[in-house]
Parts: sequence; structure tokens; C-alpha cells
Amino acid sequence: MVTRNLFLVLTTLVVFTGTTFANTAKIKPQAPLDADLLDSEFIRLSKAIYSKNIAVNSAVFKNINSFQSRLNSLISENNETAAIRLVIRNLELIKNNIDHNSVFTVIRLLLKNNEYLTANNLLEHIKKEGDVSLISNIVFLFSKYHFNHEDYKKTLQTLDGIIPYLSVNDGHFALIMNGISLQKIKLHRKALVSYEKVPETSVYYEYAQLNKAIVYIRQGWWSDAHLIITHLLNKRKTSKSKHDRELVNRLYLVLGYSFLQQEYFRESRNAFRNIEKDSIYANRALLGIALAAANQGDNVGALNVLNILQQKNEKILPVDESYLLLPYIYERIGQNKTASASYSLALSYYENRIKELNSLIRKYRNKSFTKLPIVNNKLSLDGNLIELNDRNNEIFNNYRQLKMFSNIVSDPETSRKISLLTHKYQALLDKIVSEKLKQNIEYLESYQNQSQFGIARLYDNSRKKAR
Repeated sequence: MVTRNLFLVLTTLVVFTGTTFANTAKIKPQAPLDADLLDSEFIRLSKAIYSKNIAVNSAVFKNINSFQSRLNSLISENNETAAIRLVIRNLELIKNNIDHNSVFTVIRLLLKNNEYLTANNLLEHIKKEGDVSLISNIVFLFSKYHFNHEDYKKTLQTLDGIIPYLSVNDGHFALIMNGISLQKIKLHRKALVSYEKVPETSVYYEYAQLNKAIVYIRQGWWSDAHLIITHLLNKRKTSKSKHDRELVNRLYLVLGYSFLQQEYFRESRNAFRNIEKDSIYANRALLGIALAAANQGDNVGALNVLNILQQKNEKILPVDESYLLLPYIYERIGQNKTASASYSLALSYYENRIKELNSLIRKYRNKSFTKLPIVNNKLSLDGNLIELNDRNNEIFNNYRQLKMFSNIVSDPETSRKISLLTHKYQALLDKIVSEKLKQNIEYLESYQNQSQFGIARLYDNSRKKAR
């Protein structure tokens, strides 16, 4: 068996955590607590800017259809600032036509840009004048907003009582948000009830079932989790419809690592082999195959897979971990000289990676990273990918909005407030990115220590044999 200390490498993959909904992203450390305070400050400033400095420049419409046409045109042109100006300038028109479908476009636009006070003002009017169906569907948009802000208690509050009035798909979407929010506040059994309400006919059924399986795994109910995942995979084999390929790959990844932790190595290896080579989970699958192969005694197979990982030369965790596992496998098959050289190579590799990440922390300390693009919830710092959760992305969006405000506001006092809040956001974002880099450094330091221990163990064993 691979030693337990080495097996703990798996914990860095965080395979069973995170919302398997949407991007099936891993859970990331939450932003510092002052993010909520800055968010409130941003919301107040945004409202003041749009109300006093900008909205007066927009046209006033008397016809809701004409307003909608102009609004859609601005949004399609990616001119959302002008679209928000238009909304605020025509707020009374919107309030007088709350049954018009443009109200949904308006709320989505406002919440996307965190113009929350205007959106909430409109919501309060709708609550007084609208019917229960309209109110529920508008509140649903606010539920998604709170969910993306990781305010799970507020998400649960807003979802309470509205699901029966939503469309079928939105209702099932809401049930999954409800389940995930319950999981986040440690109410796992209640989360199961929410997932179980999503029927097999739903487009969100598989996401609900995968989340349910992960709840089972966290509770230690391995067999029940395996049954769920196996059922989903078998169902896909007989289906002719197109499916989300990465969801299938995710299912195999969770299944593979759950088998691995239960020491069903052959089943684990077979699960990992089903993950497509171009999948975002491919590298984690390769590492899983190597661990399963090593535990099966297939050391040659493990070495081959680890060498494939290293040859990728990517700055990702599975590659980092391969440098620790490779010498351990050589040690197991009695190639002590090769193992010693490989441990030394690992030490050098980890030393260089740690220096590189520390250098990145210094290099991007003063806001320079904020100019870098975010692709698929990842920020690339010289090839090092920093994964961002929805809350992190909201913070970046607020920062970008502030930069936009600074270009269109001329009032000195308001400009001063924008500048002050922008600096606060720069400091917060720097802290978020630095903490994520420091977390990776901690992983690397752990691998470095284990490599040093491996060299010491080889040296001690050679001395014992020499006696």
C-alpha cells in the first residue's frame, strides 16, 4: 500500500467538495470578511453615481415597447452603463408596466452590475403591485444574486415559498441552489431532501444526483453514492441525446477517487480511464491512475503515468504532486539510486516553484494583476492558474465598475470617493490572490518536506544494510 502520509496527497485535490452545479468548481477559500463591507459601500456609491451624475443624460420614454427596444440595443452593444442610465431615467415607466417582460431584463441588468439599491427599489414596488407569480419569478433572480455572493442564508430566505410559482426548469434550478446553500451551512440531510425533489425528467436531474452522491460520500455512505453515480453513467450509455461531456468526466472522477479511498483500486483505475484526454479533469485522472496502479503493485504502470504528467510541464497541482510520487515508486521497486536522484530532483523542483510563487506575490502586489483577463473563472499569473469562485468574480466585477466610474465622473468629491474605494478593492484583491498563492506554497512546502524525508529514509536504510 502507498503510505498514508503519501496518500494524503489526495486531500489537495479537494475532489468531493464544491458545488457540482454549473462549472463544478472546487470550493475556494472565501474572500476576507471585509468584502461584504466593501460591497455595501460599492452599492451605495453606485446608486449615488447613477442617480446624480449619469442618469440625467438618458432619454425619457413614454412607451414601454420603445423603451425595451432601446434597452435591448444597448445591452447587445455591451454598453451596460448606458443601459443602466436608461433604466434609472425611466424607472417610473417601468413601475407602471411591471407586467411587461422587460422588467426581467431590467432586474438582470441591475443585479449583474451590482446596482442593487435600484433593483431592490423596483422589487419592493413589484411586491406591492404584482401578483404572486411575478413576485416569485423576480425574487428568484435575487436568489441567484445572493447565491453568487455566497450569502447562503439570504439565498435560503429568498427561495422560501417561491419554488411552486417558478417555471419547471427554474424550479429545479432553485431546488439545487437550495440544496447547495443548505450544504454550505452544514445541513446536509436537509440538502438531500431538496435534491430528491428534482425529478428524473429534469434537465438538472444529473446535477442534483451528483450533489446527492457527494453528500453521501461526506456522510461515509459510500455504497449509496456509488449506486447513484453508476446509475447516472448507465443511463447515459442508453441515451441518444447530447449531454454535457464534462459532467460525465466529473462523474468518473468522483467515482474514481471514492473507489480509491475505499481501496477498490481496480475499480478506481477503470473509472479514471473513462475520463477523456482533453477534459479539464484529465490531469487529476492521471494522478488517480498512478495512485491506483501503485497500490495494485503495477509500479511500471504508475511510473509511466507519472512521467506523462511531468512531461506536460504545466504549473498545476497534479504535476507538482507527480514529483513526490515518482521517487517513491522507484523506492518501492528497489531502484534506490534512481529514487535518491529523483527525490533530489523533486527538492530542486519544489524549491524553484516556491521561489517562483513568492516572486509572483511580490510582482503582482500593487494591482498589476487586476489588468489580467479572467478566463473560465481562472486568472493566469505567468502560467500559474488562480481559480476564482463566484464571490471572487463579483469582487473583480466591482473593481472594474469602479474603474469605469472614474472615467465618466467629473465631480471632485465623487471622484475622491471612487478613488478611495478603488484602492480598498485593490488591497482586497491583492489579499485574495496572495492567499491563494500562499496556499499553493504550503502544498509545495509539504511535498518538499516529504521529499527530504524520503532522502533521509533511503540514507538510513542504506546504513542499516551496510552494517
